[in-house]
Amino acid sequence: MPSPQARADRAPDPDTGPLSTDGKTAYSTVRFSVQPSTLDPSYLDGVDQAVRPLSRP
Repeated sequence: MPSPQARADRAPDPDTGPLSTDGKTAYSTVRFSVQPSTLDPSYLDGVDQAVRPLSRP
């Protein structure tokens, strides 16, 4: 198994994306076409619903 440093030096695996070396944490970028501060706070419910499937193993 490669060392954590060796894994950090290579491009992300296309099947795992931006995944931590321990396989327990990942991240994703969300971009908006408008400033989120101009939206009603209820937009967060939509964001939460969209990412909910990603929080399960």
